[in-house]
Amino acid sequence: PLRSGGQTFGVLLLLDREGAEGFEAGELAVAGAFARELVGFLERVELVGAIEEERRKLNDIVQHTGDGIVSLDSEGTILSWNAAMEAITGYSADEMIDTRHFGLLRPRDAHDVDLHIGGWSERYAVTGLAAEMQIVTSDGATVWLSCSYSLVPAKDDGLESLIIVARNITQARELEVLKDDFIAVVSHELRTPLVPIKGWAQTL
Repeated sequence: PLRSGGQTFGVLLLLDREGAEGFEAGELAVAGAFARELVGFLERVELVGAIEEERRKLNDIVQHTGDGIVSLDSEGTILSWNAAMEAITGYSADEMIDTRHFGLLRPRDAHDVDLHIGGWSERYAVTGLAAEMQIVTSDGATVWLSCSYSLVPAKDDGLESLIIVARNITQARELEVLKDDFIAVVSHELRTPLVPIKGWAQTL
């Protein structure tokens, strides 16, 4: 029987023309060693299958989340670009992955200063990256993004990478501007009639 940890994978059958008594002790030892190797191989196959399933689930989560997720290595090459980023920017993953085209979005901060996200490893500490940025989509529209950042250390002599999670806050920014404009207009309209009223009150 091929068993490990209470789990049975199957049975290894060995046939000899002379029957069971035809196997010598050395041959049985070799068969036992072979069976153990076979069990180890089957366990690794199960483990690889489990890892692939977890990777598939993670990919599904990344692709179907409402937030845009993009990752760049320290040289500015785009490593991933999920469906939400496609919807926000108008640029497809095929157009962006394995390129250094993040600059196509013309990212700028709240003070209208250009952000060189592609050179993040040289120019910024992760904590110094803009929490909000404005970008230009493929059709020329301006979109505001609220961003959070995570640094992934380099592994196996590879490059460290930066993960950006971006949420479209354009509508919230527009509402904030409308609110400020409304308050300014109301303040002005109230101040205009109050000036003569105050003057007459002082006269009285």
